[in-house]
Amino acid sequence: MGASKRNHSTRIAVGGAVIVALVLILGTVWMGRSAKEGTETAVHSVSLLYLEELAGRREQVVEDSLKSDINVIQTAVSLMTEDALRDMERLQAYQARMKRLFRLEKFAFVDRNGVVFIGAETSLKPTPRRSAAPAPWLPARTSRGCRAFFSRSGFC
Repeated sequence: MGASKRNHSTRIAVGGAVIVALVLILGTVWMGRSAKEGTETAVHSVSLLYLEELAGRREQVVEDSLKSDINVIQTAVSLMTEDALRDMERLQAYQARMKRLFRLEKFAFVDRNGVVFIGAETSLKPTPRRSAAPAPWLPARTSRGCRAFFSRSGFC
């Protein structure tokens, strides 16, 4: 009878150990999956935060650059005198000075008739309206109602 009791106790002990092992294994698998999901959620949240911050900084850089460019063109236009508008030669000289002063690649005017005057060091060429300044150019009004455009090197 002693062997039968010991055999029964062994079976209960082995059964209990198997149950405990199954609970530990299943708990570990469940905790692993839960930790993986939590990690993925945290990584996603941090990535979104990083991208939002990066976009915000880029937006600020672009905004600051545009404000600076607008200030440049407003200053250039405010330096224009009636004398500079008297004839093409003086307008060309003014345009060349502004290009050098502000290190601009292009500095153009559009008159009331829509003619674009693109300055070069040696000539100022009227161009038909369909060739007006491309979209990235920043406009400003002169005292006579003409529009002025410019772009920095690499901006267009």
